[in-house]
Amino acid sequence: MAVLKISMEAQKKETLLDVCEKEGVTPSEAVEMLFRDILAHKTLPPFLVKFQKQKSAGQR
Repeated sequence: MAVLKISMEAQKKETLLDVCEKEGVTPSEAVEMLFRDILAHKTLPPFLVKFQKQKSAGQR
């Protein structure tokens, strides 16, 4: 189970790095843009809402 979790996390990291490279930004810049977007719209992006709901459901 731990190996599967580590593998999934590595895939997520690789995906993030691929997107950043494609967009021409660093991971730090991507995070900064995400926070600015959250502050500007005063709401979480849909993928974070979905993650939050999944995390909450798993803790019950």
